[in-house]
Amino acid sequence: MIDTPVCPLKVVTNLQEAVWDADIVVNGLPSTETREIFEEISKYWKERISVPIIISLSKGIEAALEPVPHIVT
Repeated sequence: MIDTPVCPLKVVTNLQEAVWDADIVVNGLPSTETREIFEEISKYWKERISVPIIISLSKGIEAALEPVPHIVT
């Protein structure tokens, strides 16, 4: 990927189209939304041979109280 140009970028509004064959996925969602969206994305990635690079810009944490208090994301 060293010689791969960053542009042109393709803008889409469909999540499946955006991640289907992406080499890099940039997550700019709040941490409380990240898990829900990536659970959806994982459905599209089941048939992939390689996993894309995921860059997370999310801020904050998602916490759970059960079975014991812990950080989820």
